Amino acid sequence: MLTIKRVSLDIPRGRRILAVSDIHGHVHFLKKVLERAGFCKDDELIIDGDIIEKGPYSLETLRYVMELDKKPNVHVISGNVDSWQLELIGSCEPERTRALAEFIRTAKKRWGGSLFLDFCEEMGIGHPQSEAETAAAREKVIVHGQAELKFLSELPSIVEAGNFIFVHSGLPERWEEMDGQEATPVLKFDDFRNRSGSFDRCVVAGHWPVCLYRHEVAEFNPFFDRNKNIISIDGGCGLKRDGQLNCLIIPDAEGTMEEVSWTSYGGFPEMTAVDSQQERKARISVQYTDNRVELLPGQSPGAGLVRLRHLTTDTVLVVPEDYLYERDGTLRCDDFCDYHMEVKAGERVELVETGAMGSLIKKNGVSSWYHGRLKPV
Repeated sequence: MLTIKRVSLDIPRGRRILAVSDIHGHVHFLKKVLERAGFCKDDELIIDGDIIEKGPYSLETLRYVMELDKKPNVHVISGNVDSWQLELIGSCEPERTRALAEFIRTAKKRWGGSLFLDFCEEMGIGHPQSEAETAAAREKVIVHGQAELKFLSELPSIVEAGNFIFVHSGLPERWEEMDGQEATPVLKFDDFRNRSGSFDRCVVAGHWPVCLYRHEVAEFNPFFDRNKNIISIDGGCGLKRDGQLNCLIIPDAEGTMEEVSWTSYGGFPEMTAVDSQQERKARISVQYTDNRVELLPGQSPGAGLVRLRHLTTDTVLVVPEDYLYERDGTLRCDDFCDYHMEVKAGERVELVETGAMGSLIKKNGVSSWYHGRLKPV
């Protein structure tokens, strides 16, 4: 069990702080966004948790972060996924073995891999197919991955630097008195911005994808709550089909939120819009916190499309068929917003996907459906 451990940094005036979170096994995204931010030895880098899982290269990402952490100007914080995998791999309790076996059964299919499976592949062990095989493989993983697991187990959960506090998911009340207590309250504080009070210092948190704080559009840029003094930076990398990895740029630890900027990387190809499109505001935004739907009978809306009713709002909508999935015996819809942004002919956009609904594009961190033609830049 990880306990809350705080680290306080003494950063000279005028020295930049870069902060990223929720890399989720996307080491190539991390390298790209740090390149865009111009990261160098004269900066401080804070990696704000969730290094691994829900992405294709967990072990490679973890080892890259471990190499970065050897530098005196790099500081890594634990995230809930990092802590959770550490517990699953390190525990011999039957329920943990069962949870690990269930997780790795879906991880390869859904995200392309997991830390545990990466270790297995490196050792030449086939993917475990049962709880017994998982338990046997775990004994070998614990030995083989000793350095990596030790690194995860020793990570702090809060880093303080001047006027800024960095924590993976959020700060509960009286957090200053929680040193040495179980770390879950700061590793998994869902919907932190809406459930917290305000802070004297700026709190930088990840964990909760920023698009969940917005309902009119699907936007993945950092969310600045100036009333509460909170910056949320999880751009949905690896979790959302149109997500990105954000890098916050703080010019001075003694500065304010108003001076903070950011850059991002999403890995999507750049395209040029051939046709213009007028803005059409969103009628509905389905998010995973409220995504139960039912199929509606009747005429098909088109090849590759399905007609649904969103159970909570009773809204009828049409979505791509591959947005549907089942969880806990209930039909659900992947994150979907029917917003159409204004696009001018000749503008550059990023192409997320093309399908029966048209093209899902991004511009300035905002996603939109687009029904015009695109051509490569």
